[in-house]
Amino acid sequence: MTLSPARIAAIVLAAACTVATAAPGAVLPLHYGANTIAWPGAPGPAIAFLARRDNFNAHGFDVLTFYVEDTKGGEGDAAWHVMPFYDGLKEALELHASGGADCLLHDFRVIAEGASGLRVVVAERDPGPDFVTPGQVSFRFYALQHNTEQYAGWPPHYFERVETRRSERRYCDVGEALQAELGLGGR
Repeated sequence: MTLSPARIAAIVLAAACTVATAAPGAVLPLHYGANTIAWPGAPGPAIAFLARRDNFNAHGFDVLTFYVEDTKGGEGDAAWHVMPFYDGLKEALELHASGGADCLLHDFRVIAEGASGLRVVVAERDPGPDFVTPGQVSFRFYALQHNTEQYAGWPPHYFERVETRRSERRYCDVGEALQAELGLGGR
């Protein structure tokens, strides 16, 4: 069997990845770079890629994207698919974690969900009048979905918002809110 250059690159990338594993309901540990993730019934390897966008001040941010390889049953070249996030019909290809020197205003957690796949929680707080004044945090919950019916216009795998909650208390840092209100520690 001859492997295509794309398949060889995919094998090398997967070998270089950190494997993110966790018990169902637990936060998947993510490291900068490629993190191999899995869920039951995945069509091939999946990667959560975490990168830093620095700007040499206190306002650099992290960017997280998800990809899954569809091996098409082993026939032909494999294709890598972006796994976007849908909030209604609004589509985002990545998530951001950002803030300032004092407080993190946007962050996320990726959670292993056992048989159902993955779940992502996004926490956001308005900057307020001065970035450090505590405020309520909005939690958006996304569940992994699979377009098994191959509906036109929708990707094979994507995250869809399934719930939104507000924090009971006010926080400066959304990481503190994720821990205190949802029991979701660091990523």
